[in-house]
Amino acid sequence: GDSPPPHPAIIARVGDHPLPGTRSREAADTLGRLVAGLDAGIPVEVLLSGGTSALIGAPREGVEASAYLATARAVLGAGTDIVETNRRRRALARWGEGRLALALGTRPGRCWVLSDVPGDHLATIGSGPLVPDEDAPPIIPHVIIGSGRDALAGVATAARAAGLAMRVHPTPLTGEADAVGPAVVREAAAGRAADRMLHAWAGETTVTLPATAGAGGRCQQLALAAAATLAHDALPVTLLAGGTDGRDGPTDAAGAVVDATTWGAIRAAGRDPAADLARRDARAALAAVAGLLVTGPTGTNVADLVLALVEPV
Repeated sequence: GDSPPPHPAIIARVGDHPLPGTRSREAADTLGRLVAGLDAGIPVEVLLSGGTSALIGAPREGVEASAYLATARAVLGAGTDIVETNRRRRALARWGEGRLALALGTRPGRCWVLSDVPGDHLATIGSGPLVPDEDAPPIIPHVIIGSGRDALAGVATAARAAGLAMRVHPTPLTGEADAVGPAVVREAAAGRAADRMLHAWAGETTVTLPATAGAGGRCQQLALAAAATLAHDALPVTLLAGGTDGRDGPTDAAGAVVDATTWGAIRAAGRDPAADLARRDARAALAAVAGLLVTGPTGTNVADLVLALVEPV
């Protein structure tokens, strides 16, 4: 957000997300000036999180800004997974492919990482500002201090405290949100037992945008797709899908909460949920029935959580 920095010695710049913009370029420029002004040999501690690709997004020397932005826009709307998305973005980015490490030179340091990438792939997180390419080790040591696994562990702790039976699904969620939403609620419902059961997944799905798209994000799209299956199959499941950073796509919501009544409620509110799903207008559909999950910024980013609460047999 635009809140003041936590200490007067800290220079704060707020970039744009998910598409890099003017503020992102200003952040990239500020980083460049800061690095250039460091004394030789001074130790450097780098804090890196998901979202960095956009937040300090700016074209490298020799790349037109229009070409850089066009690439960023294209990969975000093409349903491309995060590994391929950042492979294409970092080749054009000012601080991608280890270029920040090159600017730091021989200064000693460490990089503390909040990973939003399945498998914690260092060349992918934030477009690898300290990692020259996928096959090379990082130029300075990286320490993963938070990831989707930690978010799942937190959910499990909360579930136990609430007396809920819990199943954590270790395989990261990937693929089109339209397919993942129905798949997870069917998988959860298939495991119904005598007690309420909470299922949890972490990961990052994708959304392929039509030529004219509405507003939403991958969690809202996943939830709306799940709502169709919940209604059609009359499944006793409540699903929550949310971004751990508190912002799903270019919207003010972290995600959504749906159940078997949501699809019909959207119709009763005067909208066509199938049309909203097709044109990627999930936010409007879910807002019509108070289905949006709005948390505000959380201060972290370890990808998305999907939770499915299954009622007992």
